[in-house]
Amino acid sequence: MSQTGGDPLPDVAPELLVGAAPADLWDHLAAEAARAGYALERGPCGAANGWTDMSRQVVRVREDVEPLQATKTLAHELGHIHADHANRFPEYGIDRTCRGQAEIEAESIAYLVLAQAGVDASAYSAPYVARWSDGDPSRLREAATNVINTARAIELGESLRSADARTGPIGRESPAAAVGR
Repeated sequence: MSQTGGDPLPDVAPELLVGAAPADLWDHLAAEAARAGYALERGPCGAANGWTDMSRQVVRVREDVEPLQATKTLAHELGHIHADHANRFPEYGIDRTCRGQAEIEAESIAYLVLAQAGVDASAYSAPYVARWSDGDPSRLREAATNVINTARAIELGESLRSADARTGPIGRESPAAAVGR
């Protein structure tokens, strides 16, 4: 909108999640990474909270973040793995559009996986996705079906799912119904 006046809107930064993660969620997600053939490390990640090296099949999560943020980051990295971003977005490290779509998907998957366990990760996930989508809702619609199907594939099992999540949008409704909210 070139005719809009006034000060630019403030940039809303993702807020690192604090506190404990639901019992056994980290271990369950770590086992998911191992089943996918990935080694899991905790260590320095530069400015990132985590990364996945698809060629070496290694996931690394920052060692200096709270357990809840570390768990959300691991779910994000599993999103990259289970959504097959290495093959779907071969230009990931070169092209911002490809990387943006992969980041939108991975973070949305992490949000849904944590929601299954009763965790609200929106303080981190909503601004993160908004930044990578560049405010374009069509990028979110483009990702929706893959996000929902991939989040379903990272099954938590009854012991890790919250009571509300058992009947939530990724539990039983179609992707189209969940996206329409």
